[in-house]
Formats: sequence, structure tokens, C-alpha cells
Amino acid sequence: MDQTGTLLPTGASGEIAVRGVTVMEGYDRDPIGTAAAFSGAWFRTGDQGYLDPDGYLFVTGRLKGR
Repeated sequence: MDQTGTLLPTGASGEIAVRGVTVMEGYDRDPIGTAAAFSGAWFRTGDQGYLDPDGYLFVTGRLKGR
């Protein structure tokens, strides 16, 4: 996704975001951290990458510090 939380098309580089039943719902007792880490139901990993036309994810960098 881009910086505004918009999902990007295949091949475009952006922040890797994930969602699903195995993804946490938020940080325990940290509403500010939760708001910063999520865009809607999507968890923003802080990693940068892109999906190729076959759906494979390529990680190309890190957007957040350690």
C-alpha cells in the first residue's frame, strides 16, 4: 500500500500490509501504537516490497527502524 493506505496494483512498490485471522487485532493497551500500525483491517508491517504478476511477494527494504 502507499503512504495514504491505498492498495497498489501488482508490480508497484509500497509498504507490505497483511490481514487475516492470524494477524493481531492491535497492540495491548497501546491505542496510539495500534492506530499507527493499522490502516483499516490491514496491518502495516514496515517492510517495503511488491507482488509480481504470479502473486509472489518480493521484500525490497525496510521502511521502519528496528
